[in-house]
Amino acid sequence: MVWGNSQITVPKEAQSGRVCDLMIVDGSRMPEEATADLLNFRDLAADEHMVVMNDSPCVSKWCQGPGFAWAGGEHNGTVLSYHRAYFSAPEGTPRAHGFSIGAFPRTTPTEIITSQVKGMSYADMGMAAPPPPPDSFEAGEIEGLV
Repeated sequence: MVWGNSQITVPKEAQSGRVCDLMIVDGSRMPEEATADLLNFRDLAADEHMVVMNDSPCVSKWCQGPGFAWAGGEHNGTVLSYHRAYFSAPEGTPRAHGFSIGAFPRTTPTEIITSQVKGMSYADMGMAAPPPPPDSFEAGEIEGLV
């Protein structure tokens, strides 16, 4: 467990040579800070690892930053999603936020995307087709994710 401001403490842990096989990111709700949190944990990842990001997905405005960070990671190839889900809620209550589970690719995104990851197809990962190349999104589409 790494305590403190993750913008400072997580990079320090990575420099120490420590590696983790399970990382749970539950930090800032601001898009830029949530993205930094996610990317900082990448340097702590063991060869075989999983990363879980809290509040991703999230439909409430107060916690859209982690969802934005995860979607950005999927888009640019720094995160490979295995599963995204909303937390269960009492009947009649909307499911406002959830979690995402995945990994940080160790090879180029193209090699990962074109292979079956742990036996999962695009449909298994909730994707109708492969993600578009990184430069195919228009600026307005990215802003719409926030």
